[in-house]
Amino acid sequence: MTIIATDGLCMVADSACFQNDLMFPCVHPKIARAPDGTLVGASGASGDGVVLREWVRRGMDFERPPELSFRDTAADRSILWLWLRGENDVHMGDCTMAHWPVPIPTTIGRGGEFMNGLLSAGMPLSEAVALTILRTPYLGGLPQIERLRPALSEVAD
Repeated sequence: MTIIATDGLCMVADSACFQNDLMFPCVHPKIARAPDGTLVGASGASGDGVVLREWVRRGMDFERPPELSFRDTAADRSILWLWLRGENDVHMGDCTMAHWPVPIPTTIGRGGEFMNGLLSAGMPLSEAVALTILRTPYLGGLPQIERLRPALSEVAD
């Protein structure tokens, strides 16, 4: 399971994967950066998440959408994804590759209701996801935190 959230400037996710109720660190980060600098994170079937991340890293060509295992939005394991397109410009998408604007902050995946409560109470995004990971079954690992634009210290390196 996964949690993905954004405050319009950063995107965060947990960093654990589960199979047969066994938790292990994800081989690849759950949030991917497209060549244009935008960020995408997905919640749902792990295999489809991997396919979506590779499609994002290749440039998100909507004329050539990724081939997902679950293509019906009614399927329990079909993916939802968040796309941080620019500052305070967030879209949600589904397995059909349709996408639409959503309010900020936005959370998808496991523990979303708990995390939305923390964000509504004013908790910073990184702290809210860390607490949500601790309090929600099938989330784990350290938070992955990606900024839409790198911090100045990261640019200087």
